[in-house]
Amino acid sequence: MIRHILAEGLALLRRRMLASLALIVAVAMPVALGGVTLSIDLWLKPILRGTVSGGTVEVLLRPGKDEGAIASWVTGQRTKHPAWRLRHIPKAEIQQRLSTWFPYLKPLLRDRPGNLLPDIVEITSPHPHSVTQLAGDPLVLAVGPETSFGPELRHVASRVSWLIGVATAVLLFSSALFAGIWVHLELFRHADEIAIMRLVGATEASIQGPFLFAIGVTGALAGILASLLDAAMLRWLSTLLQSIGLPPLEGPVTVIVLQLLIATLIPLGIAAWTLARHATLEIED
Repeated sequence: MIRHILAEGLALLRRRMLASLALIVAVAMPVALGGVTLSIDLWLKPILRGTVSGGTVEVLLRPGKDEGAIASWVTGQRTKHPAWRLRHIPKAEIQQRLSTWFPYLKPLLRDRPGNLLPDIVEITSPHPHSVTQLAGDPLVLAVGPETSFGPELRHVASRVSWLIGVATAVLLFSSALFAGIWVHLELFRHADEIAIMRLVGATEASIQGPFLFAIGVTGALAGILASLLDAAMLRWLSTLLQSIGLPPLEGPVTVIVLQLLIATLIPLGIAAWTLARHATLEIED
Protein backbone atom coordinates (compact mmCIF):
# COMPACT_ATOMS: atom_id res chain seq x y z
CA MET A 1 0.00 0.00 0.00
CA ILE A 2 2.89 2.34 0.79
CA ARG A 3 4.31 1.84 -2.70
CA HIS A 4 0.88 2.62 -4.16
CA ILE A 5 0.58 5.81 -2.07
CA LEU A 6 4.04 7.05 -3.06
CA ALA A 7 3.59 6.25 -6.75
CA GLU A 8 0.15 7.82 -6.99
CA GLY A 9 1.18 10.83 -4.93
CA LEU A 10 4.18 11.55 -7.15
CA ALA A 11 2.03 11.08 -10.26
CA LEU A 12 -0.45 13.54 -8.83
CA LEU A 13 2.30 16.10 -8.25
CA ARG A 14 3.60 15.68 -11.80
CA ARG A 15 0.16 16.10 -13.34
CA ARG A 16 -0.61 19.20 -11.26
CA MET A 17 2.87 20.73 -11.22
CA LEU A 18 1.79 24.32 -11.85
CA ALA A 19 -0.96 24.17 -9.24
CA SER A 20 1.49 22.59 -6.78
CA LEU A 21 4.06 25.33 -7.39
CA ALA A 22 1.41 27.98 -6.87
CA LEU A 23 0.39 26.31 -3.60
CA ILE A 24 4.03 26.18 -2.47
CA VAL A 25 4.43 29.91 -3.05
CA ALA A 26 1.04 30.68 -1.47
CA VAL A 27 2.02 28.84 1.72
CA ALA A 28 5.66 29.98 1.82
CA MET A 29 4.97 33.74 1.65
CA PRO A 30 2.89 34.13 4.84
CA VAL A 31 5.06 31.63 6.73
CA ALA A 32 8.18 33.62 5.76
CA LEU A 33 6.54 36.88 6.84
CA GLY A 34 5.56 35.32 10.15
CA GLY A 35 9.12 34.08 10.66
CA VAL A 36 10.55 37.54 9.99
CA THR A 37 8.10 39.08 12.47
CA LEU A 38 9.01 36.56 15.16
CA SER A 39 12.74 37.07 14.52
CA ILE A 40 12.30 40.84 14.83
CA ASP A 41 10.41 40.44 18.13
CA LEU A 42 13.16 38.20 19.52
CA TRP A 43 15.81 40.65 18.28
CA LEU A 44 14.10 43.64 19.91
CA LYS A 45 13.81 42.20 23.43
CA PRO A 46 17.46 42.61 24.51
CA ILE A 47 17.69 46.00 22.79
CA LEU A 48 14.59 47.45 24.41
CA ARG A 49 15.47 45.94 27.77
CA GLY A 50 18.18 48.55 28.14
CA THR A 51 16.31 51.42 26.48
CA VAL A 52 12.85 51.23 28.01
CA SER A 53 13.59 54.59 29.63
CA GLY A 54 16.36 57.02 28.89
CA GLY A 55 18.32 57.27 25.70
CA THR A 56 21.66 57.15 23.96
CA VAL A 57 24.30 59.84 23.51
CA GLU A 58 27.28 59.76 21.14
CA VAL A 59 30.52 61.09 22.61
CA LEU A 60 33.27 62.20 20.19
CA LEU A 61 36.79 61.78 21.57
CA ARG A 62 39.79 63.94 20.73
CA PRO A 63 41.92 62.62 17.86
CA GLY A 64 45.41 61.26 18.33
CA LYS A 65 44.65 59.10 21.37
CA ASP A 66 45.84 55.49 21.34
CA GLU A 67 43.60 52.50 21.98
CA GLY A 68 45.02 51.96 25.47
CA ALA A 69 44.11 55.45 26.63
CA ILE A 70 40.62 55.15 25.19
CA ALA A 71 40.06 51.74 26.79
CA SER A 72 41.26 53.09 30.14
CA TRP A 73 38.90 56.08 29.84
CA VAL A 74 35.93 53.82 29.02
CA THR A 75 36.73 51.58 32.02
CA GLY A 76 36.97 54.60 34.28
CA GLN A 77 33.60 55.95 33.14
CA ARG A 78 31.99 52.56 33.74
CA THR A 79 33.34 52.63 37.29
CA LYS A 80 32.18 56.19 37.94
CA HIS A 81 28.74 55.70 36.38
CA PRO A 82 27.46 52.13 36.89
CA ALA A 83 24.11 53.03 35.33
CA TRP A 84 25.74 53.92 32.03
CA ARG A 85 26.31 51.41 29.24
CA LEU A 86 29.36 52.41 27.23
CA ARG A 87 30.42 51.01 23.87
CA HIS A 88 33.47 52.09 21.93
CA ILE A 89 32.25 51.94 18.33
CA PRO A 90 34.75 50.11 16.09
CA LYS A 91 36.16 52.11 13.22
CA ALA A 92 34.92 49.50 10.77
CA GLU A 93 31.36 50.18 11.94
CA ILE A 94 31.84 53.94 11.65
CA GLN A 95 33.20 53.44 8.14
CA GLN A 96 30.16 51.34 7.22
CA ARG A 97 27.78 53.99 8.53
CA LEU A 98 29.52 56.80 6.66
CA SER A 99 29.70 54.74 3.47
CA THR A 100 25.96 54.05 3.69
CA TRP A 101 24.91 57.60 4.52
CA PHE A 102 27.43 59.36 2.27
CA PRO A 103 28.33 57.10 -0.69
CA TYR A 104 30.63 59.74 -2.19
CA LEU A 105 33.01 59.22 0.78
CA LYS A 106 33.69 55.57 -0.08
CA PRO A 107 36.90 56.20 -2.13
CA LEU A 108 38.29 58.50 0.58
CA LEU A 109 37.47 56.06 3.40
CA ARG A 110 38.91 53.17 1.45
CA ASP A 111 42.23 54.94 0.84
CA ARG A 112 42.82 56.45 4.29
CA PRO A 113 40.29 55.11 6.81
CA GLY A 114 42.62 55.22 9.84
CA ASN A 115 43.54 58.88 9.42
CA LEU A 116 40.01 60.16 8.93
CA LEU A 117 37.73 58.29 11.29
CA PRO A 118 37.17 59.65 14.82
CA ASP A 119 36.80 57.64 18.01
CA ILE A 120 33.20 57.55 19.18
CA VAL A 121 31.81 56.12 22.42
CA GLU A 122 28.11 55.36 22.60
CA ILE A 123 26.61 55.87 26.07
CA THR A 124 23.15 54.62 26.99
CA SER A 125 21.79 55.95 30.26
CA PRO A 126 18.44 56.16 32.10
CA HIS A 127 19.20 59.89 32.38
CA PRO A 128 20.92 60.81 29.10
CA HIS A 129 21.16 64.50 30.00
CA SER A 130 23.67 63.49 32.69
CA VAL A 131 26.14 62.56 29.93
CA THR A 132 26.59 66.26 29.16
CA GLN A 133 28.91 66.49 32.18
CA LEU A 134 31.57 64.84 30.00
CA ALA A 135 31.80 68.00 27.91
CA GLY A 136 34.52 69.27 30.25
CA ASP A 137 36.55 66.07 30.12
CA PRO A 138 40.00 66.64 28.54
CA LEU A 139 39.62 63.53 26.38
CA VAL A 140 36.18 64.53 25.04
CA LEU A 141 35.89 66.73 21.97
CA ALA A 142 32.07 66.93 21.81
CA VAL A 143 28.96 65.39 23.31
CA GLY A 144 26.20 64.66 20.86
CA PRO A 145 22.49 65.31 21.34
CA GLU A 146 20.29 62.95 23.29
CA THR A 147 18.56 60.28 21.18
CA SER A 148 15.82 58.52 23.12
CA PHE A 149 14.84 55.92 20.54
CA GLY A 150 13.59 53.18 22.87
CA PRO A 151 9.89 54.19 23.03
CA GLU A 152 9.85 55.17 19.36
CA LEU A 153 11.46 51.91 18.34
CA ARG A 154 9.00 49.92 20.42
CA HIS A 155 6.04 51.85 19.01
CA VAL A 156 7.16 51.42 15.40
CA ALA A 157 8.01 47.75 15.96
CA SER A 158 4.62 47.02 17.52
CA ARG A 159 2.78 48.72 14.64
CA VAL A 160 4.84 46.90 12.02
CA SER A 161 4.44 43.56 13.83
CA TRP A 162 0.68 44.09 14.05
CA LEU A 163 0.39 44.91 10.34
CA ILE A 164 2.59 41.98 9.30
CA GLY A 165 0.67 39.71 11.69
CA VAL A 166 -2.65 40.65 10.10
CA ALA A 167 -1.22 40.17 6.60
CA THR A 168 0.25 36.81 7.64
CA ALA A 169 -3.07 35.62 9.07
CA VAL A 170 -4.98 36.65 5.93
CA LEU A 171 -2.44 35.03 3.62
CA LEU A 172 -2.34 31.85 5.72
CA PHE A 173 -6.12 31.62 5.57
CA SER A 174 -5.99 32.12 1.81
CA SER A 175 -3.32 29.42 1.42
CA ALA A 176 -5.33 27.02 3.58
CA LEU A 177 -8.39 27.70 1.42
CA PHE A 178 -6.22 27.14 -1.67
CA ALA A 179 -5.09 23.76 -0.30
CA GLY A 180 -8.68 22.75 0.39
CA ILE A 181 -9.79 23.72 -3.11
CA TRP A 182 -6.79 21.88 -4.61
CA VAL A 183 -7.76 18.65 -2.85
CA HIS A 184 -11.45 19.10 -3.59
CA LEU A 185 -10.81 19.55 -7.33
CA GLU A 186 -8.56 16.50 -7.42
CA LEU A 187 -11.25 14.46 -5.68
CA PHE A 188 -13.72 15.64 -8.29
CA ARG A 189 -11.36 14.70 -11.13
CA HIS A 190 -10.79 11.24 -9.67
CA ALA A 191 -14.37 10.67 -8.52
CA ASP A 192 -14.91 7.67 -10.78
CA GLU A 193 -11.66 6.00 -9.78
CA ILE A 194 -12.40 6.55 -6.08
CA ALA A 195 -15.93 5.14 -6.46
CA ILE A 196 -14.55 1.99 -8.13
CA MET A 197 -11.90 1.60 -5.43
CA ARG A 198 -14.56 1.77 -2.72
CA LEU A 199 -16.70 -0.80 -4.57
CA VAL A 200 -13.82 -3.30 -4.68
CA GLY A 201 -13.13 -2.82 -0.97
CA ALA A 202 -10.18 -0.42 -0.93
CA THR A 203 -9.44 1.14 2.45
CA GLU A 204 -9.75 4.86 3.06
CA ALA A 205 -6.02 4.96 3.79
CA SER A 206 -5.18 3.73 0.29
CA ILE A 207 -7.65 6.21 -1.22
CA GLN A 208 -6.61 9.26 0.81
CA GLY A 209 -2.90 8.41 1.08
CA PRO A 210 -1.79 9.78 -2.32
CA PHE A 211 -3.55 13.09 -1.72
CA LEU A 212 -2.06 13.46 1.76
CA PHE A 213 1.39 12.52 0.47
CA ALA A 214 1.18 15.09 -2.35
CA ILE A 215 0.01 17.82 0.02
CA GLY A 216 2.65 16.86 2.60
CA VAL A 217 5.44 17.14 0.03
CA THR A 218 4.04 20.47 -1.14
CA GLY A 219 3.92 21.77 2.42
CA ALA A 220 7.46 20.61 3.19
CA LEU A 221 8.77 22.35 0.06
CA ALA A 222 6.84 25.47 1.07
CA GLY A 223 8.51 25.34 4.49
CA ILE A 224 11.96 25.13 2.90
CA LEU A 225 11.15 28.02 0.56
CA ALA A 226 9.82 30.04 3.51
CA SER A 227 13.07 29.49 5.42
CA LEU A 228 15.11 30.65 2.42
CA LEU A 229 12.93 33.74 1.96
CA ASP A 230 13.14 34.45 5.68
CA ALA A 231 16.95 34.26 5.60
CA ALA A 232 17.10 36.58 2.57
CA MET A 233 14.81 39.18 4.18
CA LEU A 234 16.72 39.05 7.47
CA ARG A 235 20.02 39.52 5.63
CA TRP A 236 18.65 42.55 3.80
CA LEU A 237 17.22 44.06 7.00
CA SER A 238 20.47 43.38 8.85
CA THR A 239 22.37 45.45 6.29
CA LEU A 240 20.05 48.39 6.91
CA LEU A 241 20.21 48.02 10.69
CA GLN A 242 23.99 47.81 10.80
CA SER A 243 24.23 50.99 8.75
CA ILE A 244 22.52 52.90 11.60
CA GLY A 245 24.50 51.23 14.35
CA LEU A 246 22.07 48.52 15.44
CA PRO A 247 23.00 44.83 15.78
CA PRO A 248 22.09 42.50 12.89
CA LEU A 249 19.05 40.25 12.86
CA GLU A 250 19.48 36.53 13.35
CA GLY A 251 17.19 33.66 12.38
CA PRO A 252 16.94 31.33 15.41
CA VAL A 253 16.77 27.60 14.70
CA THR A 254 13.46 27.43 16.57
CA VAL A 255 11.91 29.87 14.08
CA ILE A 256 13.11 27.75 11.14
CA VAL A 257 11.69 24.56 12.70
CA LEU A 258 8.42 26.37 13.44
CA GLN A 259 8.20 27.52 9.82
CA LEU A 260 8.70 23.98 8.53
CA LEU A 261 6.04 22.62 10.89
CA ILE A 262 3.45 25.30 10.10
CA ALA A 263 4.00 25.13 6.34
CA THR A 264 3.60 21.34 6.43
CA LEU A 265 0.83 20.90 8.99
CA ILE A 266 -1.61 23.61 7.88
CA PRO A 267 -2.18 22.33 4.30
CA LEU A 268 -1.96 18.73 5.56
CA GLY A 269 -4.63 19.39 8.17
CA ILE A 270 -6.90 21.10 5.64
CA ALA A 271 -6.40 18.22 3.21
CA ALA A 272 -7.19 15.62 5.89
CA TRP A 273 -10.34 17.50 6.87
CA THR A 274 -11.45 17.81 3.22
CA LEU A 275 -10.81 14.11 2.56
CA ALA A 276 -12.64 13.05 5.72
CA ARG A 277 -15.62 15.22 4.84
CA HIS A 278 -15.67 13.85 1.29
CA ALA A 279 -15.53 10.25 2.59
CA THR A 280 -18.42 10.91 4.99
CA LEU A 281 -20.58 12.41 2.27
CA GLU A 282 -19.81 9.51 -0.10
CA ILE A 283 -20.71 6.92 2.52
CA GLU A 284 -23.96 8.71 3.34
CA ASP A 285 -24.89 8.80 -0.36
